[in-house]
Amino acid sequence: DLPLEDCLRKHAIGLHAMGVQTSKVPLPDHSIKWYRTPLDPKVNKALHATSDVQGALQTLGFLGNLGLSAGLALHFNAVGLVWLTVCFTVLYGMQVRRGREVSGDCPGQWLIGWL
Repeated sequence: DLPLEDCLRKHAIGLHAMGVQTSKVPLPDHSIKWYRTPLDPKVNKALHATSDVQGALQTLGFLGNLGLSAGLALHFNAVGLVWLTVCFTVLYGMQVRRGREVSGDCPGQWLIGWL
């Protein structure tokens, strides 16, 4: 249970010993006094409650956006509007990439990889 400054100094010394270049600026000798708002544990628990309904709505919205952008890209490709095809294909790719970043270790990650 070392103070934060001591932990940072110890870590910096360890990094320097490993050959990692560290900053030449010394660590400050004082620490920041953070203000902690008193919060009742029941209120804290209510604020951090999760909802399967909200998760399902978010998932359906995400999949709906994927379907819409892919469908519009295919539609504009069939019509011959190449610039709109490119726009919606890029939008689809950005959504898939964001889905992979957000999904993390969730059980449905295979679905994002498949899309």
